[in-house]
This record gives sequence, C-alpha cells and structure tokens, in this order.
Amino acid sequence: MAVGKCRQLFAHYELGELQFTDYEILKRLSDERFWQRRLRHKSNEALAETERALHLVSSRRGLYCGDKTFENFEESLLKSQEFLERTLLVSADGESVNLAEVSEHTIANPDVLFAEWMVRIRGFEQVADYQGHVGVMITLSTPSRMHPILKASGKPNPKFDGTSPKQANEYLNHVWQLIRAKFSRSEIAPYGMRVAEPNHDGTPHWHILLFVEPDKLKHLKRIVKRYAMQDSPNEKGATKYRTHFVDIDRERGSAAGYLAKYIAKNINGIKGAREGDAGRRSAARRTRAWASAHGIRKFAQIGGPSVTVWRELRRLSHSVKDETLEELRLAADSSNWAAFCIAMGGFGGTSKRDIHPVYSSSSIDEQAHELANLNQYGEPRRPRVIGLRNALFGVLTRYKKWYWMSKSPQPRDGVGMLY
Repeated sequence: MAVGKCRQLFAHYELGELQFTDYEILKRLSDERFWQRRLRHKSNEALAETERALHLVSSRRGLYCGDKTFENFEESLLKSQEFLERTLLVSADGESVNLAEVSEHTIANPDVLFAEWMVRIRGFEQVADYQGHVGVMITLSTPSRMHPILKASGKPNPKFDGTSPKQANEYLNHVWQLIRAKFSRSEIAPYGMRVAEPNHDGTPHWHILLFVEPDKLKHLKRIVKRYAMQDSPNEKGATKYRTHFVDIDRERGSAAGYLAKYIAKNINGIKGAREGDAGRRSAARRTRAWASAHGIRKFAQIGGPSVTVWRELRRLSHSVKDETLEELRLAADSSNWAAFCIAMGGFGGTSKRDIHPVYSSSSIDEQAHELANLNQYGEPRRPRVIGLRNALFGVLTRYKKWYWMSKSPQPRDGVGMLY
C-alpha cells in the first residue's frame, strides 16, 4: 500500500521511475541521500524551466539557460572537482592514484571527449570514401509552438504552449524513431553522428551527419522531411525551417569540418586553434548546464560498431593471440576508427563480427573487500566490463579491482565503491 502510493507520488512530481522491487524501494525511501539526489535533479530542472517561462533565457538575457541555472552548474563542477582531488583510487595490491588525475585522461575531460568524437567522425568519413558513400548534414527543428521567445524580435512567442526543453527533445527523439523505422523498412542503413544543441531560448534542435549510398540519398531526404512535417505542417516557415539539408561537398570542406563546430560548441568551445577564446568556452559551458538541468543527451552515434569494444581494446597495451582481436586492437590503439569499422566487417548497420564485452558478476569473492561488492543498501553491485570475447577466445582488459578512498579528515565508513 505504502509502496504503491510512493510510486504514484514519484510519477506525479516527476521524480523519476522507481525500477526496483518493493523491498528495495523501502530501503531507498529510508535513505536521505536517495531523496537528496532525486530532489536536487528535479529542483534544477524546475529552476531551469521557470527561468525559461519568465523569459530569462534568450540571446538578450541568459543564452541557452538562465543565469541561476548556469551558476548552480558551475558550482556543481567545482564540488565535483573537489571530490576528485580529495579521492584516491586504491588497488588490491596497494597501488594508489588520485581520482582527479585519472579523470583528466578520460572522456570526463571535455577536451578528451572532443578528440574522441572527432576521431570517430573522421573515421566514418574515411569509411564513406572507401565505400563510395555520400554525406549530408541534416538540421531537425521543433514546431514554433515549442519556442517561448521569437528570435528576431526577442519578444515572447504568443504561440508558445509551455513545452519544456526535455519534452521538446523527446518530440525530436520520437520523430527520429519514426524516421529510423522507415529507413529500416526502406533498406536504408545510414551511419554517422547526432548532436542535440539548444536554440538561444533553450529549445533543442538536432544536427545529424549521415553517410549513405548515393542512390539512396534522395529517398532518405524525403523520409526525413515527411516525418519532420507531420506536426503543424502548415504553420508559417515550417517548410523552410523545420528541416534543412546540406550535401557534403568535399571540394569545399570535409564532413568532419561541417560537424566539428557543433561538437566544439557543445563540449569545450574549441574549434581549430582557438583555444584562447574565452567566449566560446563560456557558451559551451552554458550548453552543458542546459543539458544537465534538463537531462538531455547531447551526442549519439548512429550505426557503426560498438564503442564499448573500441574503448576496451584501447586499454590493452600488449598484443593478443586471437588474430581478429589483434587486428581490432591495432586499429583502436592507433585511433583509426575507419580501420576499426572495416575490421569489424560492417558499415552503417550491425557488425558482422561477434565481438562483445564480458561482464563480471558482483559476487563476494574477496573477504577483504566484500563491502566494495555491495552498494549502500547491501545489494550486489551491477556487473562491470572486465574484457572482450570473440567466439571462444576471451581477453581481459581490466586486470585490477579498484576502490575509492577519501583523503579527507572525515572519510566515509567502509570501503568505497568499486571502480
């Protein structure tokens, strides 16, 4: 009875789904930190939506998000950095490393994330050249009723219906699902990247870079146009602004160059050598604040092989006996996404190579660290990636178990979470 009521309240106040058993829910509802996390996320989202509703988000006020939302995001980044700097990762054999140092070399670092996305975009472009495919940049926008501010005048939009950025992004995602389903029925298998970014008033739009066979390009465009225009097709400007296509002309620039500015704008503000441009970095941080407040995933790969397999192979510093895995490892180790795609044997669709991650169980197998195999509610932790498998051959990519330990004067009780 009580659990059922809690599920209803969580749904009513949009505090997130409770995808747990009744017993697990009761344990979480008794935990102050569980409530804090849910309420903090919801309050951040509510603040961002309120600032937008009050017309505090626009090119004339707070670009992409309200100033208070941006201030809260910057504060959270500082707190996260403080946590990283006062935290150690400790292995079972006693090796230790500062978590902040580790973070600098992962995709948690915006510059590293930017570099990885650019490697994959250039790789897809090389694959397209190899296959004789063509590229197209698609901009997919929402109906005008989802925009609170008119861009030209900066005045409130009388047609605005109160759609939040999250709801607008869900609308775009739904349209894209319909498009992809039609692609599948039409035997069109494009591959590429998608970037979700905010308009000046916080309403999202998507930039999508796709590669496809030349004879299927026109049909692809017709499909995108058809589904993008299903909502409010007769409104003023719909035909002109709802979708926009730019065919990639290699004589004028690379496909990677077309998308690079959008990726930079939404990660670190850097494009080319303009690393000293403080304005670009500030705008990029505001897009990150916007995405964080509204729970919007900004980047997604379309088609192509598994990124998890790619990242796990890059962890290996030695050769492996399996011929296929070694070929893939060499491609990944040299940051050659194109060679990796070719070695995986597929373009634009599913991989023809049965290479998949191997996950460990969370069973308690070490008495000294048995607390680290359980979460704060005494439940086994989720399985984690430990290696890769090709048919009957497997290879470990993670040799050590790491646990975090606070360097602060008041460390938390017990052993930290498994890394």
